[in-house]
Amino acid sequence: MATPTSWNIVTSADSNEVVIAADFPATGRPEAQFTDLAPLLGDSRSFWQTVPPVVSPEDAVSGADYIARWGAELADSGLVVRGVLGFCVGGVYAAALADEAARRQERPPVLVLFDPEQATVPTLYWQFEKLLGNLATVLSAEEITRVRDTSLALMQEHGEDVGGYAAGLHRVFRSVAVDAFGRLGLDAERTEEMIGLFSSFISYLSVAARLDVRDTWLRATAVSSSSPRSGLNADRSPEGGDSPLVAREIRFDTEHAQLLRSDAVAATVRELLQK
Repeated sequence: MATPTSWNIVTSADSNEVVIAADFPATGRPEAQFTDLAPLLGDSRSFWQTVPPVVSPEDAVSGADYIARWGAELADSGLVVRGVLGFCVGGVYAAALADEAARRQERPPVLVLFDPEQATVPTLYWQFEKLLGNLATVLSAEEITRVRDTSLALMQEHGEDVGGYAAGLHRVFRSVAVDAFGRLGLDAERTEEMIGLFSSFISYLSVAARLDVRDTWLRATAVSSSSPRSGLNADRSPEGGDSPLVAREIRFDTEHAQLLRSDAVAATVRELLQK
């Protein structure tokens, strides 16, 4: 089997089964990643994680383009997909990948979503706000205020148009990033690399909005953290019941950032994959 380019092989096993995970991995992010969870599973199956394509939100990339790229290499591997995992907005891609796998194998994969979220304009703004916080030591207070005000104005302008808002955020970020990274001493090549990473992340979020996976989520198990703003918790009813968006919800007294490095969560995932 040729080494895949759209997947990161986290662990490799002498098995014809694989567990796949959809996420946007990033060095230094505060949230645990699937590379933290995979070793805790103690699984005899291989574990693959998506590698998001390097694209711009202003490119005409569809959700089908994402899934086709990942699905083709997965199909060529000949491996049977035993489970599909998704983190945050990755839950959208995980559902689409589970559908794709189910069409070409006898037994559909187990679908597990960790604090799953739909891609919306508020989701993009929240992620952009976190980025601004990370750049507080790089951008001046005036620059941060200007960028924040512009991003809020774009929210009003684009309404529910996730793609349009993503393209606007990309332009806003580029307008300040060149000078900001220059002050850090980054050369032009490294600056473009950093802008490209942001571009890919915003694209990853916005392209997910073009996929309708509501029916597939109704067959999934959700693993929810205790963080009130994360995943299904953000839209939970005042009565506090399980979400109607998924078939089953399992809640943990674990904050969102630690969900994928929890031993208790890993034990639950192991159990789900055995069914």
